[in-house]
Amino acid sequence: MSRSPTRVLGVPITHRSLDTATSGIQARASSGRGGYVCLTNVHMIMEALDDPTFFEVLEQAEAAVPDGMPLV
Repeated sequence: MSRSPTRVLGVPITHRSLDTATSGIQARASSGRGGYVCLTNVHMIMEALDDPTFFEVLEQAEAAVPDGMPLV
């Protein structure tokens, strides 16, 4: 899942179709590579702005997919 994210207030938001995201996750799991996916909503973006540690969690995620219409 190497496509560049869109940044919302500096926080990376991954934009992929469900099929593409699912295929990428399955490929990483099959190859034994680790990683994690965040379901990111507006509240999480605001928290990331106030908490550098949480920002780094979103930054390091394999994908931070939008959760909620404001981000979609």
